Formats: sequence, structure tokens, C-alpha cells
Amino acid sequence: MPRGAHPGEFLARGIYGQYIYIDQVADAVIVVTGADRDFRNEGVHQSNVAMMRRIRDAL
Repeated sequence: MPRGAHPGEFLARGIYGQYIYIDQVADAVIVVTGADRDFRNEGVHQSNVAMMRRIRDAL
């Protein structure tokens, strides 16, 4: 569950910046594949979650 998640918002996080973001309320699924070598750096995860929420909001 991402921080501040609302009911129906889920997140799967993999190594090197891979994500599956699901928001049932918005009927949105976002999949990110990648090879981000900085994925462990402070703030990267929170930034990626914020990006997926902005994409969801733009749908």
C-alpha cells in the first residue's frame, strides 16, 4: 500500500524501479518496467508513486 493510500489503491514494487499501480476507484492500472540503478536512493520511491498518481489524475 502506498503511503496515504485510499481504499482501492494498491501498489506492487519490484527491483530496479518496476511497479504495478492499481486504483480501482479510478479504474486505472499503470505498469512501469525499467532499470533505474538509483531505485534505492532516498525519495525515489515516493517520487515514482507521485508520478503514477499524476498520470492517474490525468486519465
